[in-house]
Amino acid sequence: MIPKYFTASVLLLMTACASQHQQVPKAQLKPGPLRVEVTASTNEVRLKESFKLVLRVENISKTDQTIRVMSCSWDQHWQSSNPAVSWVPWDCSNNFAMSVKLAPGNAYTNQMEMLVPQPTKEKKLSFRMGFTPLESTNTLWSNEVTIKVE
Repeated sequence: MIPKYFTASVLLLMTACASQHQQVPKAQLKPGPLRVEVTASTNEVRLKESFKLVLRVENISKTDQTIRVMSCSWDQHWQSSNPAVSWVPWDCSNNFAMSVKLAPGNAYTNQMEMLVPQPTKEKKLSFRMGFTPLESTNTLWSNEVTIKVE
Protein backbone atom coordinates (compact mmCIF):
# COMPACT_ATOMS: atom_id res chain seq x y z
CA MET A 1 0.00 0.00 0.00
CA ILE A 2 1.26 3.50 -0.84
CA PRO A 3 1.51 6.00 2.04
CA LYS A 4 -1.02 8.83 1.85
CA TYR A 5 1.64 11.55 1.64
CA PHE A 6 2.68 10.16 -1.76
CA THR A 7 -0.82 10.70 -3.15
CA ALA A 8 -0.51 14.51 -3.38
CA SER A 9 2.83 14.25 -5.19
CA VAL A 10 1.49 11.68 -7.63
CA LEU A 11 -1.66 13.69 -8.30
CA LEU A 12 0.43 16.80 -8.90
CA LEU A 13 2.59 14.85 -11.35
CA MET A 14 -0.49 13.49 -13.13
CA THR A 15 -2.10 16.92 -13.33
CA ALA A 16 1.01 18.26 -15.02
CA CYS A 17 0.77 15.53 -17.67
CA ALA A 18 -1.62 15.51 -20.60
CA SER A 19 -4.94 13.80 -20.02
CA GLN A 20 -4.54 11.50 -23.03
CA HIS A 21 -2.02 8.78 -23.76
CA GLN A 22 1.00 10.56 -25.22
CA GLN A 23 1.90 9.61 -28.79
CA VAL A 24 5.55 8.71 -29.25
CA PRO A 25 6.91 10.24 -32.46
CA LYS A 26 8.00 7.48 -34.86
CA ALA A 27 11.31 9.25 -35.50
CA GLN A 28 12.16 8.71 -31.82
CA LEU A 29 11.54 4.95 -32.13
CA LYS A 30 14.25 4.53 -34.79
CA PRO A 31 17.40 2.75 -33.64
CA GLY A 32 20.38 4.82 -32.56
CA PRO A 33 23.41 3.98 -30.45
CA LEU A 34 21.22 3.49 -27.35
CA ARG A 35 18.14 1.32 -26.84
CA VAL A 36 15.71 1.70 -23.94
CA GLU A 37 14.00 -1.42 -22.62
CA VAL A 38 11.65 -1.74 -19.67
CA THR A 39 10.32 -4.83 -17.94
CA ALA A 40 7.43 -4.89 -15.47
CA SER A 41 7.52 -7.32 -12.55
CA THR A 42 3.91 -8.24 -13.34
CA ASN A 43 1.30 -7.60 -16.01
CA GLU A 44 -1.58 -7.50 -13.48
CA VAL A 45 -1.67 -4.67 -10.96
CA ARG A 46 -4.05 -3.35 -8.34
CA LEU A 47 -5.09 0.28 -8.16
CA LYS A 48 -2.74 2.30 -5.87
CA GLU A 49 -0.41 -0.67 -5.27
CA SER A 50 3.11 -0.41 -6.59
CA PHE A 51 4.87 -2.78 -8.97
CA LYS A 52 8.50 -2.84 -10.03
CA LEU A 53 9.67 -1.61 -13.41
CA VAL A 54 13.23 -2.35 -14.51
CA LEU A 55 14.64 0.43 -16.69
CA ARG A 56 17.56 -0.31 -19.02
CA VAL A 57 19.47 2.01 -21.37
CA GLU A 58 21.73 -0.24 -23.45
CA ASN A 59 24.58 0.73 -25.76
CA ILE A 60 23.84 -1.19 -28.98
CA SER A 61 26.59 0.51 -30.97
CA LYS A 62 30.16 -0.68 -31.53
CA THR A 63 31.69 2.33 -29.75
CA ASP A 64 31.61 3.68 -26.19
CA GLN A 65 28.68 5.99 -25.38
CA THR A 66 28.38 8.43 -22.47
CA ILE A 67 25.16 9.62 -20.85
CA ARG A 68 24.76 12.26 -18.13
CA VAL A 69 22.30 11.63 -15.31
CA MET A 70 21.61 12.74 -11.76
CA SER A 71 22.86 10.43 -9.02
CA CYS A 72 19.75 10.42 -6.81
CA SER A 73 16.98 12.18 -8.72
CA TRP A 74 17.62 10.04 -11.80
CA ASP A 75 13.85 9.60 -12.16
CA GLN A 76 13.70 13.16 -13.54
CA HIS A 77 15.19 11.74 -16.76
CA TRP A 78 12.19 9.45 -17.26
CA GLN A 79 8.59 10.02 -18.35
CA SER A 80 5.63 7.76 -18.90
CA SER A 81 3.77 8.05 -22.20
CA ASN A 82 0.54 7.38 -20.31
CA PRO A 83 -0.26 9.81 -17.45
CA ALA A 84 -2.43 7.12 -15.80
CA VAL A 85 0.79 5.20 -15.03
CA SER A 86 3.17 6.98 -12.68
CA TRP A 87 5.81 6.20 -10.07
CA VAL A 88 6.35 6.61 -6.37
CA PRO A 89 8.60 9.64 -5.73
CA TRP A 90 11.48 9.64 -3.23
CA ASP A 91 13.54 12.19 -1.34
CA CYS A 92 17.07 12.96 -2.55
CA SER A 93 20.06 14.18 -0.64
CA ASN A 94 23.64 14.45 -1.88
CA ASN A 95 22.38 14.68 -5.47
CA PHE A 96 24.88 15.44 -8.24
CA ALA A 97 25.27 15.17 -12.01
CA MET A 98 27.42 12.29 -13.22
CA SER A 99 28.63 10.82 -16.49
CA VAL A 100 28.02 7.14 -17.17
CA LYS A 101 30.26 5.56 -19.79
CA LEU A 102 28.71 2.57 -21.54
CA ALA A 103 30.94 0.18 -23.46
CA PRO A 104 29.32 -1.69 -26.38
CA GLY A 105 26.71 -4.10 -24.99
CA ASN A 106 26.71 -2.52 -21.50
CA ALA A 107 23.69 -0.83 -19.93
CA TYR A 108 22.69 1.80 -17.39
CA THR A 109 19.94 0.24 -15.26
CA ASN A 110 17.59 1.31 -12.50
CA GLN A 111 14.33 0.18 -10.99
CA MET A 112 11.21 2.20 -10.17
CA GLU A 113 8.15 1.53 -8.07
CA MET A 114 5.32 2.27 -10.52
CA LEU A 115 1.60 2.55 -9.82
CA VAL A 116 -1.81 3.44 -11.17
CA PRO A 117 -2.91 5.99 -8.55
CA GLN A 118 -6.42 6.79 -9.82
CA PRO A 119 -9.26 4.71 -11.28
CA THR A 120 -9.34 4.59 -15.08
CA LYS A 121 -12.02 3.64 -17.59
CA GLU A 122 -9.64 1.20 -19.24
CA LYS A 123 -8.91 -2.13 -17.60
CA LYS A 124 -5.73 -2.50 -19.68
CA LEU A 125 -3.17 0.29 -19.85
CA SER A 126 -0.28 0.49 -22.28
CA PHE A 127 2.69 2.77 -21.84
CA ARG A 128 6.29 3.39 -22.86
CA MET A 129 8.98 5.00 -20.79
CA GLY A 130 10.95 7.87 -22.29
CA PHE A 131 14.54 8.55 -21.23
CA THR A 132 16.06 12.02 -21.69
CA PRO A 133 19.66 12.27 -20.48
CA LEU A 134 20.80 15.36 -18.61
CA GLU A 135 21.71 18.24 -20.95
CA SER A 136 19.87 16.58 -23.86
CA THR A 137 16.61 17.35 -25.65
CA ASN A 138 16.41 13.94 -27.34
CA THR A 139 14.04 11.47 -25.67
CA LEU A 140 14.60 7.77 -26.29
CA TRP A 141 11.45 5.64 -25.95
CA SER A 142 11.20 2.09 -24.65
CA ASN A 143 9.27 -0.90 -25.76
CA GLU A 144 5.55 -0.82 -24.94
CA VAL A 145 4.33 -2.43 -21.70
CA THR A 146 0.69 -3.42 -21.15
CA ILE A 147 -0.75 -3.97 -17.68
CA LYS A 148 -4.17 -5.14 -16.56
CA VAL A 149 -5.62 -3.04 -13.74
CA GLU A 150 -7.69 -4.99 -11.19
